[in-house]
Amino acid sequence: MNENDEKINIVAVTDDNYAQHLGVMLYSLLENFRMNAHRNLDIYIIEDSISKSNKINLKRIIEQSGANAIFKTIDNSKYEGFKVLGNHVLACYYRISIPEILTDSIKKAIYLDCDLIVKEDISKLWNIDISEYFLAAVEDLNYRLPDMLGLPAGSKYFNSGVLLLNLERWRDHCISDKAREWIKNNPDKVNYVDQDGLNAILFNRWKELSLSWNVQSSMFIRRLYELRCTKAEYMEARKNPSILHFTTYPKPWHFTNNHPLKKEYYKYLKKTPWKHYSPPDRNFPNFFKKIYYYSNIKRIALKVLPEGVIKIIRKLKNTVKKRVNL
Repeated sequence: MNENDEKINIVAVTDDNYAQHLGVMLYSLLENFRMNAHRNLDIYIIEDSISKSNKINLKRIIEQSGANAIFKTIDNSKYEGFKVLGNHVLACYYRISIPEILTDSIKKAIYLDCDLIVKEDISKLWNIDISEYFLAAVEDLNYRLPDMLGLPAGSKYFNSGVLLLNLERWRDHCISDKAREWIKNNPDKVNYVDQDGLNAILFNRWKELSLSWNVQSSMFIRRLYELRCTKAEYMEARKNPSILHFTTYPKPWHFTNNHPLKKEYYKYLKKTPWKHYSPPDRNFPNFFKKIYYYSNIKRIALKVLPEGVIKIIRKLKNTVKKRVNL
């Protein structure tokens, strides 16, 4: 390599349960990456007990495209006793440790969740200047509780599924330690695991990215008036997503999922070693549930009912979810 060569550092975190979905995400990333003689990918996988066969499969996906696979383990004792809610797992916190796990010579990285499909050349995200910020991210349009984190009313809150990280600045200001300390000291305020801690510590010190770099499921579920974005931003992100993020449950690998772009997951899945996967929840009860839940009856109700009634119903639904998770 000469002085003009560049390594784009990609980081992902997984346990064995999400190895397949990481493989699908990586395949989409690599297929849409425009590699050349002076630019390549180093892909770091922070893993928690991945099986030997899954590790081989992930390594094969990465290396057959000419990228480099680097597996890293983590001392998870730093996260003992951390609050885990709903469908989150302890591994969600591990992205906080990225600047500590990667060597100090690596000053910049892109973190990607496993439940993504990358549809654009990732180098376009890499080339964004974040020299004056700790990270760049997309706002979480579905978040409504900034006051719980001690943030001013109306504050923007980022989704941590896609992060462009300034590792050098992060290390200089000990952000990992500060985020862990905040989470440890504020368990009653934690609803979205590491994401809450990072937003609390990095409030107003992150760069906002275009919605297209993290098109969350809320963009396809919520009405425009419920989201904090313009109609033009909303339409463009839905039409031309650079990264699709399946943020809600069920996920696209579940039979009951009905995301309009679910097919994107299976498009890449069939190119991976997991191509014969069949959703374990594919059964008669869920078949009828899917017909009922996603039938025209629900769509008609959403169109007919007044907006005020829909807001009340969703508020009650969210309240019930929170109480179940307590």
